[in-house]
Amino acid sequence: CLFAQTKITGTYDTKTKKFTTEDKTYNIQYFFKGYASVSKDKVSGIIDSTGTIVVPLIYDSTVASFTENRALVKKENLYGFVDKSGKEIIPCMYDEAKGFSEGYAWVKKEDKWGRIDPSGKENIPFIYETAGFTSEGMTRVRKEGKFGFINQKGQEVIPCKYDEIGFFKDGLAVASEKGKRGY
Repeated sequence: CLFAQTKITGTYDTKTKKFTTEDKTYNIQYFFKGYASVSKDKVSGIIDSTGTIVVPLIYDSTVASFTENRALVKKENLYGFVDKSGKEIIPCMYDEAKGFSEGYAWVKKEDKWGRIDPSGKENIPFIYETAGFTSEGMTRVRKEGKFGFINQKGQEVIPCKYDEIGFFKDGLAVASEKGKRGY
């Protein structure tokens, strides 16, 4: 049984960051910080550099970069998160998801983005059309077709009223409203 297997026999090259195995039925991606996505027979999981399967091969796809001890997985077209022991700690229930950063992950359900903490608890409601890139503690969001910024607490500190808005750099972000651009 594929799910009962705990190790893939092979060798890890620290220079190329590739894992080589004689069993060519596995598709092993590049390693990132000691982990790689692996797939076989249309299911995916995650292995470590010794070939040990840390996340079972039961997912449609996996992202092996554990950020804040969470890796993104996809099952039946829904996203969730697993920890390094392979435990699904946030169920696959989101339409889209981005990896954890600064203690939170942006996830999408019913066409709106919200933010969750590492336990899966919602801490910013699902009200945004786009969200997710944070720079200098500010996250760019779009609501009702207009862009603005929220802070880490989810407070809208720059209202969603701009047609376009860049990202913060050195305390400034370029924005345009009604054809006018400025900082």
